[in-house]
Amino acid sequence: MVESSWLPALELYGEGVFFTIKEVILSRWESGGPLGERANTVERRFETTGLRFENEIIVSPRFLLLHTLAHLLIRQLETEAGYPAASLKERIYCTAGKMPMSGILIYVAVPDVVGSLGGLAELATPERFLPLLSGVFDHAEWCSLDPVCSEHEGQGPSLLNRSACHACALVPEPSCAYGNVLLDRIFIKGDEATSIPAFLDFVD
Repeated sequence: MVESSWLPALELYGEGVFFTIKEVILSRWESGGPLGERANTVERRFETTGLRFENEIIVSPRFLLLHTLAHLLIRQLETEAGYPAASLKERIYCTAGKMPMSGILIYVAVPDVVGSLGGLAELATPERFLPLLSGVFDHAEWCSLDPVCSEHEGQGPSLLNRSACHACALVPEPSCAYGNVLLDRIFIKGDEATSIPAFLDFVD
């Protein structure tokens, strides 16, 4: 047996943006009854599909909000940071209870120099990131397929998306950790018809 003097390896270039939402804001927002009812509809559909992801999730208003926000941020970063959307990936940190988490990581880790552009790190500074995030919330308000998209009872695989389509919230498949499902802009922008408030109404 001949011992090799080298090991296989892959050099990745990467950077990312991570942010969290204050628990007190999320707790106030989650207390609304219509939010739970809307999320429960998606959760029941999800349970019947038998789908399982590498990162175990609980379908909840919190997760649907964070996941949709991550997708809208990826689309915004594509134009602001110079990265193609397919090279950006998401990671959602979402739990409730005694150890609550509400974080979003958008990162790039690819085996070529596109991961070393520095655009994400530059946009992570507060003076650049806050206007960027404001644009994300603005884009959540409107889809070119509205009102059809906003009023949809279910679309995408197994009807696991509500107000989310290719024109507003879907991203390239490699970017999403959850198969481009479990998305709903209503959890961000609100809906007067169903008495769901906009998330920004709870931000001080």
